[in-house]
Parts: sequence; structure tokens; C-alpha cells
Amino acid sequence: MDETEKLLLQVKDTSEIMLDLAYSSLIFSDREIADEVLLLADYVKELNSQLEEIVIERVSRDKDLNRAITYIRLSRAMEDIADSAEKIADVVLRDIKVHPVLAESILESGTSIAREVIAPGSVLAGTRLRETSLATDTGWFVIVVKRGQKWIIGPDGEAVLEPGDTIFARGPLESRGHLCRLCRGRTQQVQFVPDPSGEPDLRC
Repeated sequence: MDETEKLLLQVKDTSEIMLDLAYSSLIFSDREIADEVLLLADYVKELNSQLEEIVIERVSRDKDLNRAITYIRLSRAMEDIADSAEKIADVVLRDIKVHPVLAESILESGTSIAREVIAPGSVLAGTRLRETSLATDTGWFVIVVKRGQKWIIGPDGEAVLEPGDTIFARGPLESRGHLCRLCRGRTQQVQFVPDPSGEPDLRC
């Protein structure tokens, strides 16, 4: 993977995380999360500027105009996603009241967003994400970890969850209650077992 592709991947990943955070800020009416979205928006713009400089330099050397146009169009499309996330966060920062039905519709969509604090007695505490099997066994992916004033955006498998960490995760509504119990130390079993009735597990 060359430098251009790496930058493009960074723009894509950051834009997607921005959208998740923007929805989280809306659901939880959290100005701090909304502020983080705006900071990431500046980061995406910076990445795109770097990408365009490299593409222009490369096209002058390789004369591959079609490839250059493709890269720039992709980066602009992903910047549009980042701009949308920024607009959602702006609603929170301007204290515009959102109808409860809107937040509820986000929560009830195919994918839910959760915010949980890792309790000292949680089986997840002190464990690397890849060792928790959280994504595999529950369907929940940790997209952001907040540790004190530090934000860990898009943590990789080596990231260790510590007691007191606030996590933002994306996953299916059917196992939302199980995630809650795991984080709060109310169960030591990571594997989610669906209810035979097919009803979502919302009990924490």
C-alpha cells in the first residue's frame, strides 16, 4: 500500500468514526463528543490537503490523470461524509432541541450506538481488545475509548481497556443489554446467547 492509499484509508476511517461520534453526541446530548467531531473535521481537511498535494505531484510525474481524478473524487466524497458529521455535531453545540423520536429512530436502526464505563470488576478491564473477543462474541465494535481527557479514536486490537474508561461502541440492538452487563461487571461470560424468543436483550 503506497502513501496515497494509506492517506485515503485514513480519511475513510476517520470520516466513518466522525459519523458514529456525531450520532453519539446527538443521542447523549454530549457537547464534549460534539467538540471532538469538529476537531476530527479539521484533521480530515488536513489529510485531504496532503493527499491532493501528493496526487498532483504524482500526476505531473506519471501522467496518470485518470487515477489522480479517481483519488481526488474519493477523498472529496469522504470529506462530504465528514461535513455531514460536523453538521450533526453543530446541532448539539448550538443547543438545538432534537425531537426524541429522532434519537429513538437512531437507536432502533439496524445498528445501535452505546456508551458504557468499564467497571473495575468487568471481565473486560485490563484486557486487550483482541483478547476480549467482544466483536466476535457479541457483535459490538469499540470505535472510541475516552480515558480521562484523552480520546483514543478507532482503537486497534492491542488497545487495553482500563477500569474507568468510557467506551463508545457500535453493534446490534439484540445484544445491547449483554454489553451493558459485561462492562459493569454483572456477567463474566463474553459470549452472547440470544433469547430463544428472538426478543432483543435490553436488560442491564
